[in-house]
Amino acid sequence: MSINADQFAQIDRIEYTIVLVVQLL
Repeated sequence: MSINADQFAQIDRIEYTIVLVVQLL
């Protein structure tokens, strides 16, 4: 299971943004 570094960083960034939004709600 090979994960591209850029792809992983993008997913991590999206997850981080979702967490921030949820905390603001």
